[in-house]
Parts: sequence; C-alpha cells; structure tokens
Amino acid sequence: MIKRLLDISNKLDEAGLHKEADFLDAIIKVAAKKKKKPSKKQLDALDADGDGKIEKEDFEKLRSKSKKGKKSKEKKECHKCGTMNEPDAKFCKNCGTKLK
Repeated sequence: MIKRLLDISNKLDEAGLHKEADFLDAIIKVAAKKKKKPSKKQLDALDADGDGKIEKEDFEKLRSKSKKGKKSKEKKECHKCGTMNEPDAKFCKNCGTKLK
C-alpha cells in the first residue's frame, strides 16, 4: 500500500501538483511511523470524486476547490510540530496532523 502511495506521490510531483504530493507524503510518513495503513478518512480526503480510486483528477479537483476558497496568505503553523504550512493546507506537510 505504501509503495503504491509513493508512486502516486511521485507522479503528482512530476505533474506539478506539489502541494498534493506533500500532503500524500505526510500521510505516508505517519503510516510508516505507526506501521499502519493510512486511515480511511485520510484516503477519503484524497478521493475528490468518491469513486474509490485516488487519481490525478482527484487532486486537480481538490486544488481547484482550494483556490476558490483562499482567504489568507499567511502560512499556518502546525500546533503539534511547529512546521509552517501553506495557507490553504488542511494537514501538516511534516507530521500529517490536521491544522486548525
């Protein structure tokens, strides 16, 4: 499972979808530390069209939604690890914690 997620993350980077790749990398890091699979909730967050598959089109939909709802240009700090994240980030790119 993690190998497949890494492949998807690499393809996202190649396609220029760096924020989405960073988000997926954070999920992979958490899963690797816990030695568990990513939660269904984390995977569902990546499946924008609800078809049960995580594809490039899902990330494009998520990206377009985040551009529409952009309000702040200030970076968000993770309350758990202190990493500065993009303003539209919902999860920390370092530890995967949900941002407030």
